[in-house]
Amino acid sequence: NKSHLLILKEKLNQEYDMKDLGEASYILGVKVIRNRSDGFIYLSQENYIDQVLTRFRMDQCNPVSTPVDSDLRNLNDEESPPVDAKLYQQGVGSLMYAMTCTRPDLAFAVSLVSRYAANPKEVHWTLLKRVLKYLKGSKNYCLRLGVGRERGSPILPLTLKGFADADWGSDTQTRKSTTGYLFFLGDGAISWCSKRQATVALSTAEAEYMASSAACQEILWLKSLLDQIGFNLKPDLILFNDNQSAIALTKNPGNHNRTKHIDMRYHFIREAVASEKIQVKYCSTKFMLADILTKGMSRQRHEELAELIGLEKLGNVGVLNE
Repeated sequence: NKSHLLILKEKLNQEYDMKDLGEASYILGVKVIRNRSDGFIYLSQENYIDQVLTRFRMDQCNPVSTPVDSDLRNLNDEESPPVDAKLYQQGVGSLMYAMTCTRPDLAFAVSLVSRYAANPKEVHWTLLKRVLKYLKGSKNYCLRLGVGRERGSPILPLTLKGFADADWGSDTQTRKSTTGYLFFLGDGAISWCSKRQATVALSTAEAEYMASSAACQEILWLKSLLDQIGFNLKPDLILFNDNQSAIALTKNPGNHNRTKHIDMRYHFIREAVASEKIQVKYCSTKFMLADILTKGMSRQRHEELAELIGLEKLGNVGVLNE
């Protein structure tokens, strides 16, 4: 409501020394680009990434196509010499800011390098530099937000949906699995996470079930937040999973032999499904967007998923700021 905005600005101006810079175009290292005709906003951190690459002397490096190699067995090499922990932690923090703001494709890599921040070694520093090399080649990626529409057509109703996935026993040292989840408001990714699970899962189904439970908590929190700030969402909350056994566990209230050893907190999702707060639906692995948050993968698969989650190259964004 523009009249309310003007009143608020006037009152703020009476209390504080401020100036009106117009529509947001650059804030906290994030460039804001609008494409009004298609109904999207794009967020870019290209300048910030350039600064990070220069700071760590990687601005002249050769780029790579993926942030993490698919083979991570050498990360527990005890003979690898130690490196400067403070420098390593600064690198992790720099990557974390990019990942948090606009780059869900970095989530698994940042989760991985963060595990070794207390006692980093040369092999871990090599892993961190690989992520920087990936940023060198993908610094012009921007995150798409909004609800897409054909030119001249009305904006579609907002929907909130999520994808939950897990990579069973992926940590070769602890044999714990990795949880990944990703949520979309309309056509834009607004929340994502890649995290090592707290306990060891005995099967792929268990790992996927625990990932779905974590995602369930997030989607209900997002729904509550969006309700409070006035978003008119469609009532159905949908969480996609690519494991049929895990989906069956969310709908079975019985505490049989397959689930009685699972920590009670993970059964939160059963109550949410039973009370119809969310629906858990099957999604084939090919279209499981959260897969990019759980493991290293091939170039083709990584680029395919990066595009599907809404990362576009800045030059491909189209007509801007109409």
